Amino acid sequence: MSKKILAAIVLASLCVVSVAGATPMTEFKKGDLQIDVGGWQHGGKFDKIGATGENLSGDSKIGFVGTATYAIADKWGVQYSYHDLTTGNLDNGYDNYHVGGYQNELNVLYSFDPKAAAYVGWDYLHGNVASQTRKNNVAQVGIVAKTPLTNKLDLYGNFALGTKSTLLGEAGLGYNLAKNLDLNFGYRYLKTEYSSNEYSIKGFFMGVSGRFGK
Repeated sequence: MSKKILAAIVLASLCVVSVAGATPMTEFKKGDLQIDVGGWQHGGKFDKIGATGENLSGDSKIGFVGTATYAIADKWGVQYSYHDLTTGNLDNGYDNYHVGGYQNELNVLYSFDPKAAAYVGWDYLHGNVASQTRKNNVAQVGIVAKTPLTNKLDLYGNFALGTKSTLLGEAGLGYNLAKNLDLNFGYRYLKTEYSSNEYSIKGFFMGVSGRFGK
């Protein structure tokens, strides 16, 4: 993991106060704020992007991820999330090329159960390779849920469907390190279509989650 990502995780660990951590945030009490920071080791597959329109794969690379979730009212929350989508070098002789990109995500969430929330939102997906730039504005709906496995360990999942044939799937474990801090790790998959080109990014992630109370 890069020094910048490690420093961000350590900083979040030092700053978290008051309310016990929760990974992910599925219950909202007005004024609560949860911050998630970490990194993910991700690679990708890209349809018809080579000079002759072949399918290519990108080597895995560590990228930054960060999410902020704020409870605007009891049962209601808003969320902003960022994921680095840049891969390593492409295969099939494209050693000097990689797929750059990032994902900005904004959601409104409603908690219909203390351990589950539904959401609607907007996703901006940006990708580029060489001189080719791809941009997607995606409307999405999804659900996030968790269940305890032990008194310190939770299993959680996040699933969303969106326009432009966009699919998001994420599953992970959250381990309570302290009253106000969780460690989380898992696997994430994202697929979308830019025009007629299908891009998919997937990989493992690890990070920390802390929750601030009023």
